[in-house]
Amino acid sequence: MELFRGRYLCFLSFLFLLISLVCFKLESGIKLALIILFTLLCVIAVIVLILNKKHRFVAFVALLSIVAMLLAALSSFFFVSLPNGRAEKYCGRYIARLEILSQEIESEHSSEYYARMLNAGGEDTRLKVYLICDFPSALEQGDQIIATVDTNSLAPRDLPDLDDDCLLVLNVNGDEGVTYKKADAAAAFSLDGLLALANKLQRAAANYVDEIFGEDAPLVKGMLLNDKSGLSSNTRSQFSRAGAAHLLAVSGLHVSLLLGALELLLKKLLVPKKLRIVVIIIGGALLLALTDFSPSAVRSVFMLFAVYLGFMLSEENDAPTSLFCSVALITLISPHSVNDVGLWLSFSATLGLVVVYPYIERKLPYIEKSKKLSKKLLRLGVSTLKVALIAIVANFFTLPIMWYCFGSASIVAVISNLFLSPLTAIFLPLCVVSLALGKLAFIGEGVVFVTALISRAMLLCVKLMANIRFGVISLEYPFAAPLVIVFSIAMSVLLVIKLRKKLWICLPPISFVAAFALCLGIFAFADKGELKYVGVDSDEIFIAERAGVCSVCDVTDGSAWNYWQLRNSLPAYAVEIEDYVVSHPHKRHAELIKRISEHQPIRNIYLPLIEDSEELGYISEIVEVAQKGGINICFYESGELLELVDGMYLRSFFERGMDGHSSVYMSFYKNGDSFTYTDNSKRLGAYELGQNSRYMLFGAHGRRSAGDKTPIPTTPEILFATRKSAPEIEGVRGRLVAKDSTIGEFSIVLG
Repeated sequence: MELFRGRYLCFLSFLFLLISLVCFKLESGIKLALIILFTLLCVIAVIVLILNKKHRFVAFVALLSIVAMLLAALSSFFFVSLPNGRAEKYCGRYIARLEILSQEIESEHSSEYYARMLNAGGEDTRLKVYLICDFPSALEQGDQIIATVDTNSLAPRDLPDLDDDCLLVLNVNGDEGVTYKKADAAAAFSLDGLLALANKLQRAAANYVDEIFGEDAPLVKGMLLNDKSGLSSNTRSQFSRAGAAHLLAVSGLHVSLLLGALELLLKKLLVPKKLRIVVIIIGGALLLALTDFSPSAVRSVFMLFAVYLGFMLSEENDAPTSLFCSVALITLISPHSVNDVGLWLSFSATLGLVVVYPYIERKLPYIEKSKKLSKKLLRLGVSTLKVALIAIVANFFTLPIMWYCFGSASIVAVISNLFLSPLTAIFLPLCVVSLALGKLAFIGEGVVFVTALISRAMLLCVKLMANIRFGVISLEYPFAAPLVIVFSIAMSVLLVIKLRKKLWICLPPISFVAAFALCLGIFAFADKGELKYVGVDSDEIFIAERAGVCSVCDVTDGSAWNYWQLRNSLPAYAVEIEDYVVSHPHKRHAELIKRISEHQPIRNIYLPLIEDSEELGYISEIVEVAQKGGINICFYESGELLELVDGMYLRSFFERGMDGHSSVYMSFYKNGDSFTYTDNSKRLGAYELGQNSRYMLFGAHGRRSAGDKTPIPTTPEILFATRKSAPEIEGVRGRLVAKDSTIGEFSIVLG
């Protein structure tokens, strides 16, 4: 494809970006060594340039290349590594002062926010953090908090829901006490001057959108103003699973549609070319202000400005050079952008569309306009194929990033974008027209009504696509890494070398799909499945899994930390939760299930049939969450046989003792093999099950009644016990798997 042939500026930008990425992953000492090495090479290149007149051009190109790499190393050393290094020193327990940036999740049991940690342990920090309050707290943007917090460092790969520049996660326990210092409710955390003005402009525009569109305003604000506060977390999750998350971030698609429509209008009004470009640049700046200078909007407008400035300086413009230069400029101005996943997703997708897609499009037949129905249908078919090819090319070019950063990819993205891309092209300009004419009777109301209908159609399409079974495929299978790496290397090589047949560039994607499908089939056939126990203090979870499909049995109180516990315990390649069994309901279970379903689809939820009025209230909350999320609801009686994933069965028992405390015990069966669990209340029924089980576990949940002398059963092979329950058990055979009060994790294979 000869990407860099004759494109010297493009190649220099590529070197700058490559070294920026490499240096971001290196230790400070290695970065310093690279800076010294590049400096010495610069000196050598200057000497060669002065002394060797014959090869001055080669020496000059080499000098520019070394300078580009030196700038990247300096930028990374002084700006990128500092926030990460500073964040790690604040892990632990601190008294911290924080300023709320935005609210993410609020319920009657817990609240979560993005915040700026202004001070920790008496030191100024000003780091962006994710704040979890294990109690309800009505904080607003701009409020300040002084609280005792438990601070942990983030691993973005483990917690992909968090912002890329969020470096710490903080937990505030309700017993520690929190004091509030109310700031001006209208004030936002931003820099003075232009950013503060942009924030007020965005708020005013959002209020006007609410006034015009009413209940249909959230999607308009999300796609036009980058204000996603009105969209539920479930809706945002559905966009992600449908492969349409890019529609909720004001990015290249939105900028090109809005500013492209403006350019078309100016062209129809016969405005000169250079004046059109000036007006479009002003329009782009206004769009940035309306989106509160969101990073995705800034980089998209920067890329567009680079293209337009190229047109101003020359009648022809080289798209790859403009793309590489604009991204290099963004990274140079804001070095921490090298850690912005959205930037690299936009860059990769755009690279595929400007370099590869034109050659594929040329192979499609050109159908002339005609009044014949057959010709019209043929033109429609070719146009639909073009949209599908655009989505396919963009998805394959972003595949390495999706694998590295998220570990999954939406395979329904091509289908969903066939519908959503044309609707978006109509929706965004109509939003602007609706806001301009919304106050007018009849005409304005009609445009608003049509726009609202399109909004509802888009949300319905996203919901349907998100609920398609196995619509999201994992890239965390053991065989995925080598396949993605080989695919990436092959694509990179074909992009830079000369190809006699340009369509050879299609060979790596086709080979990757075939190899992945074959490996997945072999893996699913060979995987025997396992039952995994996860215990933390008195909270316990069982996960039955085979080839990425899971069933979960929840023996927890539904607290916020159980969400992270389950997230980190599910297999990396789990694509969905087939069954979610609630052993006994707690007041926080509805919020827990809501959050889990936003991360991974839940197909069925099993709830126990109980008579306690308080617990019935908890179950009704869970049912409401399940209905909103499209989860199938099943009720079971105590001891009823439930079929889980891969031929595994479960009997779950829930009883309430005379002291009011609940007890849980259960048995898992597969191919004549069984495993029994009982909590610390130690019911006789559990022991009867354990007598016939191969394995038995005495868990940490619940407490044993005083004076309970129920005999301990013996099992054919191993008796597990937590340290919490072990002192009460005499004659324990087998092994004790425990540390402090926690058993941790273990897995067994049944059958």
